[in-house]
Amino acid sequence: MSDAKPAAAPSQSGGSKLPLILALVNTVVVLAGLGTLVYTRVLYKKPPITEDGAREELEKKLAASAKKAKAVKALIKFEPMTVNIKATQSSAPQAAGAPPAPSKMHYVNVGFFLEIRDSDDESLIADIKPKFLDKLLQTLGNMNYEELTTVQGRYILRTKIVNLINQLANAGQKNADPVATQVYFTDFVVQ
Repeated sequence: MSDAKPAAAPSQSGGSKLPLILALVNTVVVLAGLGTLVYTRVLYKKPPITEDGAREELEKKLAASAKKAKAVKALIKFEPMTVNIKATQSSAPQAAGAPPAPSKMHYVNVGFFLEIRDSDDESLIADIKPKFLDKLLQTLGNMNYEELTTVQGRYILRTKIVNLINQLANAGQKNADPVATQVYFTDFVVQ
């Protein structure tokens, strides 16, 4: 008799799990397809198309397009205002241990016309004007001299003004048409 032990049979638990995964994926795909079929054929009921419903829908579209066609653009004047902007640091070299150089103060004097899409919205602009001017002063105060003396900086400011008006005018409304379309500067001095 020999003391040699017979070789152990390979265990089945360590085998390939690929067939099990494929079966599971196939089951999920088939169930998703059946769910879609049941929803589209049995559960979802398309509203019936009637002559009255189609007529009402067309009338709504015509009324909306007529309102847009009747809209007359208007310009609203905003008087020039002077606002302090961010101070710039002196570019002169400093000696070691010397106190920091004083900042140079700057200001901007800006006046503009605001173009609105519909002249009927002038009363809306008048209602939100105090809030708008407050936000505009805050926006201008956070800008610096270098930003406002470039063409790109003025273009960015123009965009910010239009966005501020539209945010305030359309507060609480989703997907509302913008009220303001353009800003035309009448005064723009940065010192």
